[in-house]
Amino acid sequence: MIDQAYDLTKKILEKNYFDFDNILLHCEILIYKKMASEIYTLSSNLVENYPNCSVTFHVLGCYYFLL
Repeated sequence: MIDQAYDLTKKILEKNYFDFDNILLHCEILIYKKMASEIYTLSSNLVENYPNCSVTFHVLGCYYFLL
């Protein structure tokens, strides 16, 4: 079931990469699956495009949580 959720949120991100509601859900799924490299990529893109956004800080925190 978690793999289906991952696939769905990943498809949504492919269509609209900066859908913040979806990013939060996708990030939580990545934490559950312990996919730190994907969270790192997501956080890097957010830092580049939205450096002062709370979602960016949340995703960065999730990355450091997994380390």
